[in-house]
Amino acid sequence: MLVDASKLPDVSADHPELEEAAERLFAAHMKAREEAFAQIFGPTEPPDRILSPADPELLENWPGGGVYAFPPRGGRGGWHYATHGLAQPFGEEELAPAAPGDEERFSGLGIELVIATKEPEEWAPSLLIDFVRYLLFQEDAELIVPGDRIPTEAFELYAPGSRLSHVIATTSDEYPSDIRLPGGRCRLVHLLGVTSSEVARAKREASGEGTVALGEALRAIGIVSPGLVTDTGRSCGTDDPRFEAAYEKALAEASG
Repeated sequence: MLVDASKLPDVSADHPELEEAAERLFAAHMKAREEAFAQIFGPTEPPDRILSPADPELLENWPGGGVYAFPPRGGRGGWHYATHGLAQPFGEEELAPAAPGDEERFSGLGIELVIATKEPEEWAPSLLIDFVRYLLFQEDAELIVPGDRIPTEAFELYAPGSRLSHVIATTSDEYPSDIRLPGGRCRLVHLLGVTSSEVARAKREASGEGTVALGEALRAIGIVSPGLVTDTGRSCGTDDPRFEAAYEKALAEASG
């Protein structure tokens, strides 16, 4: 399902203080994405409040950026935390709305990152902001896309004792992942915390199909709850005698 939020909203009433056209255009792109998130996830908690990074350098280089927290809603289990600002266009050329029918253009980096937790967790926005800092400041940073497997020290730092050591990038079937924004396309990339042993199993496949199979196998045996919720206290899936059969089945389905 594609969420269409491509119409540039009028922000003159929301931001009467913005006098320059470029500033109003910047705010309009932010507003469009906020409206898309509201359509996908519902209202934020706290209401209409973004969790802003405490890092002054990041605030300067990621204007208006932060993380939204969305409580469980409808059939969606878990709290969902989503970055807001990676898909923000910059510069006058990028701020100009995409031409109708231009399906190849991406808005900003073309992604926003999402992670789900069972209960509200302080570590979740911190982990997302760590990845934002990587994408914006590391010269050799690669865009995070579904199929990626990424080591991170965040779990060791924010949840001592957790067996999780990596995240895998995928999409969730609990919410739409593709958005059409005024500036172009955007994909919501869902991150799931996994162990080093689980990642090692997925790496035995030559492509990202191993990543897809890993997420599906962990969900199939109940190690990971529906919605690909990250639980820092969970056990390692490869220790479960059901894992290998579930993984092979998921891999066969992913391979078509």
